[in-house]
Amino acid sequence: MSYKNPVIALLPDLKGLDNKIQDISQDMQNSLLWLSQCFGLADRAVEFRDGKEYIYPACYNDKNYIDPQTMMPNDTISAFCFWVKEADLRLSNNNPVRNYYKISCIFYMDLRRLAPYDNYKSIKTQIRQDIMDFFRTHIYGGYGVLVPVRIIDDDLTQVYKGFSVSQLDNVWRQLPKYALRYDFDFAFLMSCPNTVFSGAGGASIIKPSIPITWDSTSLTVDSSVMTLDKI
Repeated sequence: MSYKNPVIALLPDLKGLDNKIQDISQDMQNSLLWLSQCFGLADRAVEFRDGKEYIYPACYNDKNYIDPQTMMPNDTISAFCFWVKEADLRLSNNNPVRNYYKISCIFYMDLRRLAPYDNYKSIKTQIRQDIMDFFRTHIYGGYGVLVPVRIIDDDLTQVYKGFSVSQLDNVWRQLPKYALRYDFDFAFLMSCPNTVFSGAGGASIIKPSIPITWDSTSLTVDSSVMTLDKI
């Protein structure tokens, strides 16, 4: 289930939250140099192992292989991260084109492989600070508004909350293994689509844009209550 050379899909036709997270992940991959792989939004996958339900986060590559890349703790990648979301999308009555999500970025790594001769505690603090600095400078990074809520680390059960970590061996919970979860409130404006998905084959039909003209003599803007997102 874990590929030795996982392929991270960069899909140009993603919409909504998946597209926003893909953009953030690309920026993270370029900024956090110790991060080997930065995956996008994971799906919730379910298997049965020894008669028990095994729930794990999974990312599919651009070939849609039946066997997905598991995001559970593993030794395949020295340091990786991925995203999960709460199931519901919240919409605003005042602004119906603004989407609200609760999302989390989960990191898992082997500190020994990142810095074999350094103190583990020291490496942890440096990595945690790197992650905090990245998100602090990207709250308004052009994706929308990404507001940090809390950080959880060391407790694998809470970092991988909602997944079957109880079925994992304790080796994945102890140093030099390290796990961290960053929770966010995320808001962004829906993009205005210029295509409509037509079904089989993934073909799209161009949806013509309707020009809008403004009468500047009758338009007033109260800048004290107006906020803008980059779409």
